[in-house]
Amino acid sequence: MSRNLLMMATVVAMALVFAAPAFAEDVMEQQGDCTINWSKKFIQCKGQGSPNLKRSQNVSQARLLAEAAAKADAQRNIIGALKGVKVKANITVGQEMNDNHEVSTKIEGVVKNFQVVATRYYSDGGVEVDVKMALDGALTKVVLQKDLKVAKSDQTTGVIVVAKGKSLVPVLAPRILDAQGNVIYGAAMVSEAGAKNGIVAYHGSVNEAKDDTRVSDNPLVIDATDVKDAVDVVISVEDAKKLKELDSKTGLFSNGRVVFVK
Repeated sequence: MSRNLLMMATVVAMALVFAAPAFAEDVMEQQGDCTINWSKKFIQCKGQGSPNLKRSQNVSQARLLAEAAAKADAQRNIIGALKGVKVKANITVGQEMNDNHEVSTKIEGVVKNFQVVATRYYSDGGVEVDVKMALDGALTKVVLQKDLKVAKSDQTTGVIVVAKGKSLVPVLAPRILDAQGNVIYGAAMVSEAGAKNGIVAYHGSVNEAKDDTRVSDNPLVIDATDVKDAVDVVISVEDAKKLKELDSKTGLFSNGRVVFVK
């Protein structure tokens, strides 16, 4: 199928999807190449990438570069569309980004976490992607950071274990051990609901970890003394005792409110 015919078929298919009863009641807004679904609170955009044979050693590499270019284009389109979204009656996201460099940087960081929902490869080597990103959650928190009332909890809301420089390898089911090798935290302690986002989250800095909603707004930060088998963090006996007491009072472990910094 030629690229023009495939694009025409895609447009028709998308028109049929958005005309379906499931979307009939949804509140939609078009911003350039992006569609904002206010009912389901997500933004969906397209991105296109063309092959660059001069920079590629073979066709496969050209296709990979085109796909990366399409994702980068989609990311730019998301940011461009978000700039036109109104925060309040007379303020747009774009104005907030222009007025506050920190907000702009954080939004760009959040947008990088978009989800690719469709990829189309064309006979000329070009690639087109559809990407999707939630409006709620991290994005709303950044945009409304000046307006949201932050109720600082007196109760510890999560645990951040810092293992910087200890060659920690991310795995699906890591553990926290004490100096004697006793398991302080592991998969067996997490409820099914608590494990829906994984046993732990991994971040590259303490600041990023503190922004993770799984540890909320008042996490306890402790340092790992060692790493066992490259995947389990080891903490002091004193910190282990502290974590056990916290868990008995708050149920942190059952809810999987643990982040590792590596």
